[in-house]
This record gives sequence, C-alpha cells and structure tokens, in this order.
Amino acid sequence: MNPTFLYLTSPSQKVAKAIAFELLNKRLVACVNLWPITSLYQWQGKTIKEKEVAVLIKTFEDKVSLVEEEIKKVHPYEIPILAKIKANLNPEYLNWMKKNIK
Repeated sequence: MNPTFLYLTSPSQKVAKAIAFELLNKRLVACVNLWPITSLYQWQGKTIKEKEVAVLIKTFEDKVSLVEEEIKKVHPYEIPILAKIKANLNPEYLNWMKKNIK
C-alpha cells in the first residue's frame, strides 16, 4: 500500500468539513487536516485574493480515484485543485492508516 496525501482547497470550513466527513465515513481516508489560508491567483483575467481552507487528505494510492470522484460530487469550484503527494511514513502511522481505510 502506497500512502498518498492529497492537497485540496475549499471555499469554506463548511464545505471542507462536509468533504472530510464524507470521505471519512466511507473509510476512503484515514485523516483530513483543515486550516485557513489566503489564496492569491489569476482567474478570468483578474488577480484574486480570497480566504479559503486548505485540506490535506491522507489515503492510499489505490483510493485516489474514489476520493476524487467523491470530491467532484460536492465541490463547488469549476476547477478544484487535487494535488497528489507521495508520502514516506513512519511504520506506526502507516499501520494506523491501514486499520482505518477499507
């Protein structure tokens, strides 16, 4: 099993928590971290500055496509980011993840 972290942004805590609980309840992920951020980006010819919530999702490589499907069902952004990060984890945390993801 290859541990993978996914990075996502959300427009609000409410949306981020809804995504997190959906993924956790379906046992597709072991843990989700949320924290407030300020994002600056180009959108439709304008420079945008807005508050968002960063979401770090901890799962396994073989669950990524299922996680992505669930996110697409509820995420309000036209083009949400979902960046994959391969993770090298300590054995204890890896074992904990294996127990919590089906």
